[in-house]
Amino acid sequence: MKVRGFASPRTRLRGVFYGWWLTGVAALILVMGTVPIFQGMPAWFVVLEREFSWSRTQLSLAFSLTRAEGTVMGPVAGYLVDKLGARRMVQIGLPVMGVGFLLFSQVHNLWQFYGAFVVMSMGAGLGTWLPMMTALNHWFQARRSIAMSLAMEGFAVGGILLVPALVWAIDPEQPDRLGWRLTAAIIGLAVIVLAFPVSQLVRNRPEDYGEVPDGRAAR
Repeated sequence: MKVRGFASPRTRLRGVFYGWWLTGVAALILVMGTVPIFQGMPAWFVVLEREFSWSRTQLSLAFSLTRAEGTVMGPVAGYLVDKLGARRMVQIGLPVMGVGFLLFSQVHNLWQFYGAFVVMSMGAGLGTWLPMMTALNHWFQARRSIAMSLAMEGFAVGGILLVPALVWAIDPEQPDRLGWRLTAAIIGLAVIVLAFPVSQLVRNRPEDYGEVPDGRAAR
């Protein structure tokens, strides 16, 4: 039973309003779901050019396809976030993205790459930015801009740390390293495995836990 007027223990960790913990969770999910694809894609492009002799124009068409996919899926994703909530969307989107990476690790022609990239992008779109920004929007009012800025700062730091690691792992000049196929497969499996436990940290609305936005105890 929920008692109004008292913060649920599950939304108060060490006396800290859960919205701030959710901000960190949002940063983590953004790192998981977007850094390997979008910030890391220039590194993938270098390897794919070398492996398949594809041109930058051919590779860049993947981004055009994802923009078209985003135009179609954007309203659908918005509806699903409202209908299912942020947590469920993370549970759906991140595994889809992980499957996309597994497909990417097995590509042998350009059309397979396009298909894998669209699946990765669709999963990221469903399970990262929109649901997490929606959740933060619910948990904060007066401090909303601060929370969203912190989430984005965490995402940026994650990119700074992870992209060099990705470049190191897939460097085509260093055959003793993981290589792009194994790295893509590891990313895909890691995202699939982590999707559910990470999603359990997502809280859709503060009112569901006896809280109100910004941490003022509900009365």
